Amino acid sequence: MEGELAFQTIPQTSEWHLNARQDNIPVVNRFYVHHDGVVTEAGMDAAFAIIDAWITASVAPQMTNHMAFESVSGKNMSVANGQLKIYTPTTTTGGRSSAAAVNSAASCISLRTLLSGKNYRGRFYFGGLCTSDFTSSTQIGTAVVTSHASIMTDLVDALVAADYYLAVVSKVLNGIQRAVAVVTEVTSIVVNTVIDNQRRRTAN
Repeated sequence: MEGELAFQTIPQTSEWHLNARQDNIPVVNRFYVHHDGVVTEAGMDAAFAIIDAWITASVAPQMTNHMAFESVSGKNMSVANGQLKIYTPTTTTGGRSSAAAVNSAASCISLRTLLSGKNYRGRFYFGGLCTSDFTSSTQIGTAVVTSHASIMTDLVDALVAADYYLAVVSKVLNGIQRAVAVVTEVTSIVVNTVIDNQRRRTAN
């Protein structure tokens, strides 16, 4: 296809999609996991086990029960046409019964590395919010965003303990696609109290 970009290798890395629906509207979050060596099917299965446990213990309890977790997909990005696996999460529904906020509302979790610049920072949008999370029409409560930072740190720590790491992937430099993507470890998490509205995360 004319204009289609060539495959870009992301060394030792798998790409993960957390696929959910809030009141039947798709919600997708994407993040990258770096493997300690060649990406294998067994390695992806082990990474999913970590992600699955994280959803159950950390993510779901803080999301509205209007959020339904449908699948988690992992793809080997280190080779062209890398293996794609679709997993079913153990926990399939958010744990909070409070009134749900609008689907596109989220806190924006900034994924920081030891390097500066936008090429070395990523984002994760934590949705499934409840109206009780808000202190105003523009702000999320401090305690809520602190809990969101802790939730993301739980994933960072669990991956590192198993010889993986949560990664920021830089695919473009100065407007030009890199021949090989640069993979950098996430070392810290920053969340502010501003309500974010990321329409692309609703996959519509």
